[in-house]
Amino acid sequence: MAELIPVPPIDIDISLKALAGLAQRLSDINLTPLLVYLVDLVDSSTLPWLAEQLSLVGDGWELAESDEVRRTLIKGAIE
Repeated sequence: MAELIPVPPIDIDISLKALAGLAQRLSDINLTPLLVYLVDLVDSSTLPWLAEQLSLVGDGWELAESDEVRRTLIKGAIE
């Protein structure tokens, strides 16, 4: 008797093919920019927005001389 090789369900059902394609597209999305509370990873242009959200503007924000100091202020406000 000939040996039968089962066909994967994704190859049979077109809706599963579409779902597999969508899952692949979603896994290719870079989510790093959305992780704003990982203060060390966000772009420096995001820091003023985080400072505003955490009510840091006016609390020494303007006196912070570098992005590293600003990141430290934001981390302190989160904790």
